[in-house]
Amino acid sequence: GLDDERLTGKGSLNFVLDDLTPDAAWMGVERLQLPGVSGRAARGMTLIELMIGLGIAAILLLLAAPAYRDFIANTNVRNAAENTVAGLRRANAEAVKRNAPVQFSFVAGGWSVDEVDPADGSVENAIESYKFSEGAAKASIDSLGGRIAVTFNGLGRVLPVNLDGAKLISDVQFTTSIVASPRILHVVVGNDKSATGIRICDTKFPSTDPS
Repeated sequence: GLDDERLTGKGSLNFVLDDLTPDAAWMGVERLQLPGVSGRAARGMTLIELMIGLGIAAILLLLAAPAYRDFIANTNVRNAAENTVAGLRRANAEAVKRNAPVQFSFVAGGWSVDEVDPADGSVENAIESYKFSEGAAKASIDSLGGRIAVTFNGLGRVLPVNLDGAKLISDVQFTTSIVASPRILHVVVGNDKSATGIRICDTKFPSTDPS
């Protein structure tokens, strides 16, 4: 039974759980249950329930994998095109700033921006370089027709020929080979006879579409 000193107040009981004995049943003491928690929930998941959950997760991953692969591939294409535009615009701005010819050139695995000698196009000062492995490793770059460089003069205009004799860039295509239907982007570089400037064109839109 319960000791008399555990009895306090008017009919109230103060006791610890360890003091419950079968003799306390006559007092109407029942097993304690946390509110809102069933016995089934307290036991946790069964092995079958766990396997069913893992199976559903695997199916969802299989369904999402192709879309994720397309997303990664197209992001690489976009990154390659945007970084190329950034390099071209840097070359244009530096030519005006320095009042000197500055050349943008595709090099192994990336591009470079350099101030060049007006006489022969040799590099005088390296300004910036970029590697496509930095966020665009899965992109394929085709500077159509083997055109690998463009030179801006002190007014920011494209020279009709590169000072070092390299073929003049006018259109660069960016795509990828890791998906069946890749995104295709073009970077177009205007010249002294064109008002196109430097911009990205998406082949999924017609040429008349301003986007």
